[in-house]
Amino acid sequence: MRLLALSALLAIAALSATQGVAAVPTRAALFEGSGYPERREFPLSTTAAPCKDFYAHVCSGVNQSFQLREDRSLHIFSFSDSHERLFHAKKRYLGMLAAMEKPSPRVQALRDVYAACMNPDAAKREERELVQAEIARIEAATTLADLRKLLSARIGTPDFTAVQFAKVPNQDDPKLNDAVLISEVATYPERTYYEKPDALKALERIATQQFRALGLSKPEERARSVVALEKELTAKDPLPAESRLRMAERNYTTRDQLVKSYPSLDLGVFLKRVPTKTRLRNLFPETLAAANDLLTNGDLATIKNLLIFHATQDWMDDAYSEFRAQFVTFQHEQLGGPKVRPSRDERCTNLLMSKFDRELDAELMPILFPDFPREQIIKMVERVRASLIQGLQANTWLTPVAKKEAIRKMRTARLLLVSPRDDGEWHFNPPATYDPTRPYANLRLLDQNLLDREIGELGKPRNRSRWLIGPLTINAYYTPPDNVFVLPIGILQYPFFDAKAPLENSIAAIGSVIGHELGHGIDDQGSQYDDTGKRRTWMTAQDRTRFHERSNRFIARFDAQGADGRLTLGENIGDHVGITTSHRAVFQGKPSTPEAQRDFFIHYARSWCGVVRPSLRELLLKTDPHSPIELRVNEQVRHLKEFHESFSCKAGDPMFLPEAERIRIW
Repeated sequence: MRLLALSALLAIAALSATQGVAAVPTRAALFEGSGYPERREFPLSTTAAPCKDFYAHVCSGVNQSFQLREDRSLHIFSFSDSHERLFHAKKRYLGMLAAMEKPSPRVQALRDVYAACMNPDAAKREERELVQAEIARIEAATTLADLRKLLSARIGTPDFTAVQFAKVPNQDDPKLNDAVLISEVATYPERTYYEKPDALKALERIATQQFRALGLSKPEERARSVVALEKELTAKDPLPAESRLRMAERNYTTRDQLVKSYPSLDLGVFLKRVPTKTRLRNLFPETLAAANDLLTNGDLATIKNLLIFHATQDWMDDAYSEFRAQFVTFQHEQLGGPKVRPSRDERCTNLLMSKFDRELDAELMPILFPDFPREQIIKMVERVRASLIQGLQANTWLTPVAKKEAIRKMRTARLLLVSPRDDGEWHFNPPATYDPTRPYANLRLLDQNLLDREIGELGKPRNRSRWLIGPLTINAYYTPPDNVFVLPIGILQYPFFDAKAPLENSIAAIGSVIGHELGHGIDDQGSQYDDTGKRRTWMTAQDRTRFHERSNRFIARFDAQGADGRLTLGENIGDHVGITTSHRAVFQGKPSTPEAQRDFFIHYARSWCGVVRPSLRELLLKTDPHSPIELRVNEQVRHLKEFHESFSCKAGDPMFLPEAERIRIW
């Protein structure tokens, strides 16, 4: 399909954004007062030598000069500076909506949802109604059978329940979706938290405070029962490293098997909504088994306590302000949340960005990026892709058959660059009328509409060009079932991309991101899908053995430095492909100097300068498939001889890695 010219796209979006609006805000007005620079300085350290700690050499100066806001937990400059500036612009734009006359339906939806969110009195009234009604529904269950009926009817709705629905691409025919049912009832993100006495005590305290705020009897006893039950339910949960692998495994089942294996979940009620030709996957049978056992043999009062604890939590805010403050402290201390909540207008902006990201981005993109050089991005992405293919062609360990498949996969990978081109790619929310006085009813309406659409799309052809994020998101991604790489306009800002700087500078930064994401097509999981998106292992047994030998060396190196090498393997391979591919794109076949080489590595390292709260760092080490930011720099550059040569690193230097220990996967 021919790419729609950016000017045409912006004209269409601008028309939508300005219909009936008295005054269109300017780019300068929206960005004014953000507090975050468009171009931040990254002074090199004079005390941290590059061969001792390259991350510190590049990042310690900017890291030490930055004060993390109390209402933030992480700030990685290359991502967060741009995010904060765009966030500020969106916040200012949403604050202007009330003054707009005759808005378009899309703007009207944004205005009404934002107005409702900004109304604390309306929130208080609705919260009390929702909380009391939910407690009454749960307490009305006098038997386990009553609870089973209640929870079964909620599958496929926004109400809290024991089993949730999702859809994923079919492994044999990615033009269709599979249906997935999973059970997730826990406060902590993975099971090892429940092995820590301090974490259990903290959870018991916050549960006690919640039951007390709800006015329920015996809050301490209820809290102890909830903590004990959560610990029991999560005891057999797969750890994140194992969970990551489940998506690429063949874990198909049938509706008869699901209904028979988990009779107390009464899944047949929901499965009537799933077309018979839609295939089903059971990604986490241990969690469904635990939920089934609980609803078969569990203690009724304890289960009801667990349901009340989880079902009412999100509604306990303005009307339960003391508890909400205590919960923020709990999240800060245990899960790395910020010390204080952001202001209400920021919380409401975050809500709109999470629920209406495409709608908001469609309105703001033509204002914030009116003359973006799309052709320059296409040229750069193709240059990096060509470099990756060149590396595959020079590969020495793949068999000829596997090499041909890998090259074909990279050549045929579809590129969705800068912004969506039509409504199918945008994938806006279903049209709806929202109430400016009912914040929670609005969210329920949206969530139910989205679930209904998801279920309604089962059995129908997937739109494989649909964007999963809004184009003003500071990120990029690759999807193996579609062999698609998406690079939004949001991330294409300094220091990742600078249209006025030499292209080589941008390739060192955003080129590494491009190579990283395309590299997911040939990482430990992506390599299990072919160029059409089918799950087909195109490597021979010999290829897989050689690949695992190299992968296992990566696992061992990152394990030795405090990361979870198995959990982070795919992202580490992505970083490895990113830096090697972008380096080749800049220097292959061209004369270079040590200064140019040093500039490349410095630009790469700047991508990961940042600060993270200690408790969030602990959470990320347990759950994040990405390595800590300093390892994404130091451990990756160690494997390139050009790094050692350009900075004169030698044996005995902490950053030096002997040639025999350097890893090259692709």
